[in-house]
Amino acid sequence: MDDKQNTVELTEHRAMLYLPENAVDIRVIAKVYHEGELIEVEGNYTMEQIREAFQKADDGYIDDDDRFVITEKGRAWLEENKNKLQ
Repeated sequence: MDDKQNTVELTEHRAMLYLPENAVDIRVIAKVYHEGELIEVEGNYTMEQIREAFQKADDGYIDDDDRFVITEKGRAWLEENKNKLQ
């Protein structure tokens, strides 16, 4: 059977979990709904990917594509306090 037939591209969402600090390889098996059916998928993470995840978590877990925006409540607070902040 062709390996391509066993490949499914899924949207990933970031999550933080505890792993052994000396982990060098991780295999995640998840059951997901895909195209109306429940399937089992697997992801493998190398030592380099694990170390990068640890470093990001240690640095505050702010990813490269994270965006920060000010809310209307925050904007109102800034407006009220702008003279105090100068």
